[in-house]
Amino acid sequence: MFIEFIGLPGSGKTYFCGQIENELSKKSIKSCNLIELSRSRFFYKLFFKSLRVYAKINSRTRRLSRRLEELLAPYREIRAKYNECFIDSYISDICTLVILKNLLGKSKRVFLLDEGLFQRAVTMAVNYNLCKSDIIKLLSVLKRYTDSTVYLKISCEDSLRSVRQRNRHVCAMDNLNDEELRSFLKKYYALCEYISERFHLTVLHRANPENLKIFNQKFRFGGN
Repeated sequence: MFIEFIGLPGSGKTYFCGQIENELSKKSIKSCNLIELSRSRFFYKLFFKSLRVYAKINSRTRRLSRRLEELLAPYREIRAKYNECFIDSYISDICTLVILKNLLGKSKRVFLLDEGLFQRAVTMAVNYNLCKSDIIKLLSVLKRYTDSTVYLKISCEDSLRSVRQRNRHVCAMDNLNDEELRSFLKKYYALCEYISERFHLTVLHRANPENLKIFNQKFRFGGN
């Protein structure tokens, strides 16, 4: 099973995935945050690079890639507003995640994605100012490749404070000034809210101490 998360930067997606892993471990349920592993461990970095190459020759993801390229064609000449990523890079990321899900879909493990398909789509939509009709078309295509998506909600101001406090400087967003960052976060927040309502996502509020309890009630994981 795959569970994805969307939310503003600094909303605690990676941290909450860690909490879920610990909680599931108590129930003898194996789980992992694949995206976090791809950031921190050499084997998984290499594994994801291999998947990215395989996605370019796999017939299923090649069809998906062509469909996304057609959908996003009007935005290809637009310069990303808040980062330096290109449309092709987002499409490659999406196809890589789809391949990953195809490979691991029958596993009994619980796979967590702190930045999954919907999160990639939200980031791209904000950077390229996708119109709502194209956002819906994009997410409707991606929806068939998702099991469950959880929206971890946080206010724009709390998100801004969190981004500044962690002081990572690992992507272009981290280097925006406060005015630019606030503009980015407001658009991000509005889009997450819209998507959450449109696609009936599970919503958790970052400040709620009962999030793990709510999560367990929603997904009803058993244990030995």
